[in-house]
Amino acid sequence: MSEIIPKITIICLIYKSVKLLDAVYESALKYTPMLKTGEAEFLFVANDPTDAVIKHLVDKKYNFIINQNEHFREEELFKKGYGVPEYISRVYKGYNQGILNAKGDIIVLINSDNFFSPDWLENLLKYKSYDKVLSSQIVERNHEKFGVFPGAIEHYFGSCVENYEEENFINFVKSRKETGLKENGAYMPCLMYRDIALLAGLYPEGNVAVLKKEKISRYGDEFFYDKLNKLNVKHYTVKESLVYHLKEGEREEINTSSKVLSEEEKEVLLEKYQQKKYGDLTFNVKDSIVYNELCQKERTDNKQKKPFDFLKKIFFSKEKIGNKRILKILGIKFTYNKK
Repeated sequence: MSEIIPKITIICLIYKSVKLLDAVYESALKYTPMLKTGEAEFLFVANDPTDAVIKHLVDKKYNFIINQNEHFREEELFKKGYGVPEYISRVYKGYNQGILNAKGDIIVLINSDNFFSPDWLENLLKYKSYDKVLSSQIVERNHEKFGVFPGAIEHYFGSCVENYEEENFINFVKSRKETGLKENGAYMPCLMYRDIALLAGLYPEGNVAVLKKEKISRYGDEFFYDKLNKLNVKHYTVKESLVYHLKEGEREEINTSSKVLSEEEKEVLLEKYQQKKYGDLTFNVKDSIVYNELCQKERTDNKQKKPFDFLKKIFFSKEKIGNKRILKILGIKFTYNKK
């Protein structure tokens, strides 16, 4: 029997909370039938993980990769053009590795403190296209420090795994009648074609800073979505895809030992589950210019109105061409620097 190749990869970062790890996976499995049929895969990116997280992922036989990041001092980040906080650089690198390692043509990026509802993924898929990045409608509590994200629905259904009110949230979702799309919204959960993320150059490796190191010109999420927009990929929220956001983040867990693996065990696991050695993924800084020039030429030659038609033509051509071929056609530099 041949292996089923998933069409969709759901990507989740995790690094120190076994509790959240189980909760987000169980919620996704419960409300995502395609995970059971094999049409979708769930991929954990163990991002600078604790030994406890690695061991739990192995014991539970979850699908995962390990991504270990180089830690930079703030001064080193500033030289690269990125601002504080330093840890966010490693977060974006983790998502980039998840995208690179995804088997599906479609990727869905989620947070580890998300809880799902019936048809959340199916409702995103209804609107999928190469010129859209689609976000779920977030429902979240009013956080004492961070408030409510613009565009989110404010409603309290819990602040941690222990007090999450699943039944109340599902009843709330069933009572909602809104459908369709609205512009912009939260940055996760989000669905897009993997090739589009690659074409945009993936996430920046940090919040983008200008001039003074204290000043951030664009947060990494915003910058990535700006790059998508330059490719005429517009951001929408799907009103009928509802996901609850705890806004808890990953906390240290008192009952979990931080050292549960021997050095020998850890070495074996790292060798087996380390992310694929893609090396440096380099996109020519002129990529968007080259792309726009090609689109302009195509538009002129064929009297087309939408620049994105050129990319659609490539993706939907009868010839099966891979990501590198697409990037080559568009004049974008794609290099593997093996160490």
